[in-house]
Amino acid sequence: MKGRKASADIYHLFMATSVPWCGNISFAQNAQGQHVAIKAVLDGSEELRILEYLHSQGVPRSMGDFHHVIPVLDVLACEGHWLAIMPRWGVHPLSPGCGSLKEVFHGLTYLHKHRIAHGDIKADNILIDHVNVDTYDICNSYRQSLRLQGRVTYAFYDFDCSTMFPPSMPLEECRLPSQVSYNTLYHQVPGDTLQGEIDFNPFAFDVGMLGVMFCQEFQHMTNIVPMLAPLFDRMTTRDIPRRFKASEALRFFEEHVIPLTPQPVLSLAAPDLPFSRVPYDYHDRWKDLDPEFMEKWGVYREPPVPRYIRLLREICLYPWVHYTVGFIRRVARVLCRGWVLLRLTGWK
Repeated sequence: MKGRKASADIYHLFMATSVPWCGNISFAQNAQGQHVAIKAVLDGSEELRILEYLHSQGVPRSMGDFHHVIPVLDVLACEGHWLAIMPRWGVHPLSPGCGSLKEVFHGLTYLHKHRIAHGDIKADNILIDHVNVDTYDICNSYRQSLRLQGRVTYAFYDFDCSTMFPPSMPLEECRLPSQVSYNTLYHQVPGDTLQGEIDFNPFAFDVGMLGVMFCQEFQHMTNIVPMLAPLFDRMTTRDIPRRFKASEALRFFEEHVIPLTPQPVLSLAAPDLPFSRVPYDYHDRWKDLDPEFMEKWGVYREPPVPRYIRLLREICLYPWVHYTVGFIRRVARVLCRGWVLLRLTGWK
């Protein structure tokens, strides 16, 4: 891999500050006064390969060219490591109106189009293009007003848990070992690998993680925006082949959620979350909806989690049980494949 060597001739950095909760990122300004973020990346890592690829896609020149993934301005060699230079955007975005979900769908669709599975989708890994001088800008009322006016946007970043597959590989055929899904927190993930599964589809997992995040932020709004119920259920369904792809979720949002929801409602900030949150797959997003609506869109409704799955998830929290279930699944897979081969060879 080729890259330029970091030197004063390329970036004249000053007023650099580190990020307290992320030791490998620093903020700075270049000689032109532009705010940038500098992230140290390990040589030979998958993250570096992805950042190099995103850098090769060029820097958007207008919002029409922007794909809601943080652009990589440069990747520089520095004493055996690499420095990824990106524009500095704000962290801890305030909960906006649900109309902004479209921007996040666009970002994930772009990543998946290029066969990049993010692997760690959460609010902390989505940036907003508003920077406050104070690093701890969680409670910024001005940012909230900008969001409601539609004057800010979101972008994905942080690819240290990401994987890039060959561009010609179908999304349905991409698999990773189940332990890769444990790189993120338990409450952020769908249940794809909680029952002792051997492997999983990382792109379906991404959509599931995004669905879980949206449920945590917006599932209490389905009485205001009913179309969120079928959207969220199809993003997090346990029937993974039926789960929306990122592009399908974007299309559903554009073709059904936006047209069937008054624009003022889409622009409203999300109401305060209830004090006691119910996990995404235990919350009934349909219970207060109109019966005619439920009859029309009920095909998207996810049934309650069966008791046997609840039990399996509970016992698989014990490592030895998880290993045993995984071993049984491996044996069953080998036997099934052997049986198929025998049938194909004409054995009866």
